[in-house]
Amino acid sequence: MRIAICPVSQIFVKMKERSNDARELMMSNRMLTPAAVARRCFYERDGGFDTSLVHTADWDMWVRPIVNSRARMLNRPLASYRIYDASDTSRLRRSAGDLRDCLRFLGKRDAEGLTGFDRTAFSRALVRDSFAEARHFQRLGDRDAGRANYSTL
Repeated sequence: MRIAICPVSQIFVKMKERSNDARELMMSNRMLTPAAVARRCFYERDGGFDTSLVHTADWDMWVRPIVNSRARMLNRPLASYRIYDASDTSRLRRSAGDLRDCLRFLGKRDAEGLTGFDRTAFSRALVRDSFAEARHFQRLGDRDAGRANYSTL
């Protein structure tokens, strides 16, 4: 069993201190669940969670208020993120379910025509992530997970 604690500040290094520029958030989800706090009306006003998205529902939910409202992102460490081999996130990474969900997220962004969304840049980032995940799992000796991530895109 592997558990790693990743300070949120390591993930947010490229984000501005305060921003409502959704382009930063549209390329990767930097809003980790333990670092997000919002009132219920915040969720409801912009449509809440899309339950058709498995791994990216929170990411999808954060993009809309940043684009459509006055919501802001803060680049401050507010929590730590635990990586645990038996977690849902780890399972989805291993099976490439997270990447397939990113493809659904891409389709949704395209259909909505969301301002500032760069489909080409997002697609390139997704391919890079797919190859990086495949290499990661191959280094760990997990050929099935490596193959799943390599063949997803």
